[in-house]
Amino acid sequence: MSKYKTNLEAVTESMKYLPGGTSAGNKKMEPIIAWSKAKGSHLWDVEGKRYIDYHGSWGPTILGHADDYVTGKVMEAMQKYDVIGAGITEPEIELCRRLTEIIPSAEKVLMTVSGSEATYLALRVARAVTGRQKTLKFQGCYHGYYDTVLCNVGSAKDMLYKRDPGSKGMLDCVIDNTLVARLNDLDSVEDLMNKNKGEISAVIVEPVGYNLNGVILDTEFLKGLRKLCDREGIILIYDEVVTGFRVGLGSYESICGVSPDLITMGKAIANGHQIAAVMGRAAIMDRFDSTPTGDVVIRGTFNGNPGMAAAACATIERLSEPGIYDRLQEKADYLRGGLKKVIADHGLEDKIYVHGYTSASYVSFGKMGPYRNYDDVVQVDIATGVKFKQECVKRGSYFVPLDTKRILVFESHKKEDMDETFNAVNDVLKVMKDSLK
Repeated sequence: MSKYKTNLEAVTESMKYLPGGTSAGNKKMEPIIAWSKAKGSHLWDVEGKRYIDYHGSWGPTILGHADDYVTGKVMEAMQKYDVIGAGITEPEIELCRRLTEIIPSAEKVLMTVSGSEATYLALRVARAVTGRQKTLKFQGCYHGYYDTVLCNVGSAKDMLYKRDPGSKGMLDCVIDNTLVARLNDLDSVEDLMNKNKGEISAVIVEPVGYNLNGVILDTEFLKGLRKLCDREGIILIYDEVVTGFRVGLGSYESICGVSPDLITMGKAIANGHQIAAVMGRAAIMDRFDSTPTGDVVIRGTFNGNPGMAAAACATIERLSEPGIYDRLQEKADYLRGGLKKVIADHGLEDKIYVHGYTSASYVSFGKMGPYRNYDDVVQVDIATGVKFKQECVKRGSYFVPLDTKRILVFESHKKEDMDETFNAVNDVLKVMKDSLK
């Protein structure tokens, strides 16, 4: 039972102590809800209202909230170890062993706490190995909130491929060392490499743009990227903080057949518990100062936290169960199929585009897909999409009400959940129908 009787009361109280009332800018979106409980595919607010959750905390929740098996293993580990902050524990060893077994290019693994830390460390070690300063990323892609990569993320149309820092306070010298290319366009990449010959340390990319309205990279593009990086002596990094374990038990390299030098993961690898990882070729990973001769600093009191490592091991066990990814795909197909039917029933199939990959789906307004890069995504009607999601939230289906963010299904979602959501979407489209035509 919450001490607050209404969402407004909780939000008003939080405003007294937290800047803006939340602990991160991406957590403040209308309607602001004060949560009291999460279990399985459902959330409850302080007023006792139940929501079907399709947000999944930005991606970690793949089994469902508070999965009994994962939570049990976390409790066992924390009661045994707590946090020691020195040496090594059995859960950390076991997790790294399992990751090296299921991820082809993961010869060595280091644990961190967040995805931003993992990508930060991958880029740091790439600069050390190559002796170069510049980083190449792609327009619209998000890899964390630090200076090197928080450029050209949610750019306006007139700022595409221009100097576009995402925050005040970023270092000019860092921004000037970040290059921005176009996804699925090898000519764009090669042009930047030719103009910055011998200066680029790393290329970082999400192989599936789950942060970019579901843009999928062509296998030929990834092959070409691998070839260019090899030719130029550049480290290729797959940012799989979102795709890791979401596309299957492992990394996207097992699907596309193109291996990177480094991979970062987080989110779904521990079903919502706070852990992330950087992994890759041993010759690169051994540059970290966790080795006797390493010269690239990695620090973190909570790195390899035994409770969080136990959560990831337990998640791997659950995701190794026969048929679990087939079930996730079936649920995602059922969700996308049902959404398409409701939209078609309203005669709006040429106005609203439903798409997705594996267990992540998207509902896009205005610009119809498929989308190949940010040039396409920036044409989507964001305002209408947010309004649609806000109306769904009011009716108990929690589609995160922010730009083109993904709609996720978990192992705990049931057909009845999605049927309830179809009814909510039907009611929403009745309200919005006239404005969409």
